[in-house]
Amino acid sequence: MERPIRVLLVEDEDSLRGPLAKWLQRNGGHWVTTAATYREAIARARDAEQQPFDVAVIDDTLPVTDYAAPSMIGVPLMQELQRLYPHMEYIICTGQGLESRRAALRAGAYRYISKPFDRQELSLQIEAATEQSLLRREVDLRAQLIDLIRSLTPRMEPLETLELVVAAVRMMVHADLCTVALYDQQTGELWKVPKTLDWPTEKSWRRHLKDEYLTQKILAEQKPYLVENVEPHPQIDETLQRSGVKSFVGVPLPGHNAVLYAYSFTADFFSVRERQMLELIAGQAAIALDNSQLVRDARAAEQRARDHAAQMSMLHAVSQQIRTEMDEDKLLNAMAELAARTLGGSSGTIMLVDAPNEYLHIRGSYNLSADVVQRTRIKVG
Repeated sequence: MERPIRVLLVEDEDSLRGPLAKWLQRNGGHWVTTAATYREAIARARDAEQQPFDVAVIDDTLPVTDYAAPSMIGVPLMQELQRLYPHMEYIICTGQGLESRRAALRAGAYRYISKPFDRQELSLQIEAATEQSLLRREVDLRAQLIDLIRSLTPRMEPLETLELVVAAVRMMVHADLCTVALYDQQTGELWKVPKTLDWPTEKSWRRHLKDEYLTQKILAEQKPYLVENVEPHPQIDETLQRSGVKSFVGVPLPGHNAVLYAYSFTADFFSVRERQMLELIAGQAAIALDNSQLVRDARAAEQRARDHAAQMSMLHAVSQQIRTEMDEDKLLNAMAELAARTLGGSSGTIMLVDAPNEYLHIRGSYNLSADVVQRTRIKVG
């Protein structure tokens, strides 16, 4: 279900404000919050910070506070709200002349509408302004997504990648909480990034669903899982219902045993656009993890090649020494070194049986102390 348009209606006339709000809710299907003064409008906007309004309908003549005389502060109110919430669109209702209307448009209003106005016309203007607001947000989100993609360099470690993704989701989608769940199929263990959410322990939850593990379900089905409202949902675990979370969505990272979760303390928070953005972010995170693995594999291959080259060089040097060495003790020591390094050992020995054939003793050694060489005796048989 797509969420309703969120409208902030700022009007000081009681006889107009209440009936208009009810009409917009009943006939337009909008979610309307009202304010009668400049300060009340600012307070209402701040209260809705986690779920900002799409459109503000503002009378251009308002009092600053209750009992204050009305003045033409509708445009200054709009400018203050623009500073706080740049994605909101504004419709100014004016009973003044042409110059007042021009001033509103120059200041950034989407439209002005003359009093008295037709309610149906206002509803249509609200819908058009919302489309404008959503388009602007989408452009900004795409720009933020591009910045995120540029930040996800192949040389980052997987943990760094996932932590950056979590931070980006909270900023771009305005989720209250976000985490990536990593499932280990071999051990059945579940790991989370970050390890702890910024949320009180007493309000944490054990699991999402009562009868099945949601992360495994999402990974098996490879499709997002959305809960618009946890309270009436029959499958939601009671610990999650008590946590304060009202809605959430889980999105799989393609090709990885990982799920990106976003949570909100507001019901019906995740719109179609926000879910699509989460899927895009999850896809980019998967690509970044794949690239990171390729870089790590390439680094490991390079290191193996360097180690092999160094080993071959060392073996060549020791082989040369063996071929040219005339001293028996030095020759045996060189052979012990060659054997140890060939097998990747830290030390090596060549052991001979003594004359009565009762003991093995060290005859040639590499990286062993003289005391160990002298004391080592191994009984034969």
